[in-house]
This record gives sequence, C-alpha cells and structure tokens, in this order.
Amino acid sequence: MSEKNAIEFVPYRKFRESQSAIDELEQLTDLAYGITQQLLFRHVKDDLSDTVIPEPPLKDLSFCMGDREIESVHLSCEWVTLDEHASRASTSLQEVSRQASEGLLGPMQHHPKTGEEILLWPPETQKQPLE
Repeated sequence: MSEKNAIEFVPYRKFRESQSAIDELEQLTDLAYGITQQLLFRHVKDDLSDTVIPEPPLKDLSFCMGDREIESVHLSCEWVTLDEHASRASTSLQEVSRQASEGLLGPMQHHPKTGEEILLWPPETQKQPLE
C-alpha cells in the first residue's frame, strides 16, 4: 500500500494524528521537566522553608464504595406499567392504553426483562425530554 493510499485509509489517518499529538505531548513534557529541573538547581533544598503537611484523618484516606453513605434519596420519577399507571391515576386500563397509544402520556418503552409497556410517572414528567 502506498503512503498516499495509507493516509486516505481513515483508521491509519486517525492513528497518525494521534501519534502526532502524543509526540507533541512528549516534547512539552520534556520541556516542563527541564524547566522544573533548572528551578531545583537554582533553589537549593536547604534554602527552602520547611512545609509540614498534616496527615489526614484515617476516614478521609479510603475511597472504597463501602465508605460512602447516602443521606437520602428523592424519587423524582419512575417507569411504571400501564396497569400501575391506571391504578395511580384512578382510571381504567383501557383508557390508559388508549391515551398511551395516542402519545398523550409521553414516551412509552418496553421493560427490558418482562417486555411490558411502561410509562413515566408522575404525569408532569411525561412531557419532559427523556434526557
């Protein structure tokens, strides 16, 4: 494959662009390291004032999910079945099915496990974008 054809091959072009960006980063890192090293030579370690960094409490050192505590949860909306929607709205299942099929109750989805049709609850969230 010629160099010209290789450059037209999109994955290869992306690779070359990424390689150029990595080369630039390497050059910048080398410059930053050099500047830092020169600053260290200019300022002798013994001339620098002592800095004492206090040890953080042991509790702050853990990043384990088991150490996370949720204070409270506010349920703003949820997906419910047509039957549950009818029950909560105090209306018939047939009426909810009709309104849902006409698109009056917002987006309708299928439950990923059961395949049942589901709608958003409460009704004020049905007109909002899914995002």
